[in-house]
Amino acid sequence: MNKAYVFAVTVFTAGSGALAFDVVDQLNNNQNDGWGWSYLNPYFEAAQTFKPTANKISGASVYLGKYWGNSDVTIGIYTTNPYLDGGANPVPGASGTTYGGIAPGWVDVFWSPVSVTPGNTYWLAPRGPGGSGVINYTFNDAYTSGGLNWYGNDYGPSGYDLVFRTWAPVPTPGSAAVLGLGGLVASRRRRA
Repeated sequence: MNKAYVFAVTVFTAGSGALAFDVVDQLNNNQNDGWGWSYLNPYFEAAQTFKPTANKISGASVYLGKYWGNSDVTIGIYTTNPYLDGGANPVPGASGTTYGGIAPGWVDVFWSPVSVTPGNTYWLAPRGPGGSGVINYTFNDAYTSGGLNWYGNDYGPSGYDLVFRTWAPVPTPGSAAVLGLGGLVASRRRRA
């Protein structure tokens, strides 16, 4: 009598081809340290410069103090000041949109991971319908690797920063081993 045992494991993930989760790469979380505000607008009124430590970025967030619109908030990453060049230099694929009517609180957007250069300066720019919300920012230079740009002017040297965070993908431990099992088919015959 022959018996065959077959074992197969296949792991599918959307987009990246590997198991991953997102972690915060850059952060200014000082929501209560002397905050000011700027309105969300369709143009680039406010942007935050930052320098990633990871080589990929998969999302971004801003903290909204108030929101009185009934529409979406878009956050994008740019290689140059988007107010000065009209957003002409986005990081391809590094933009997302979500409903903004949850304030006060974090507005998070995610996208498939895209490459960035660690240590280079990038601009995080939130946008929405004219005057639809309030983006919080701090006065105390809470984030030391960049600063607030307001109407194209650099307020970073004066200690201003958006309350923001950026996200980077991190492979889960053992995901390579699990994926390696995806093509493994083992069979065993047992003879009686």
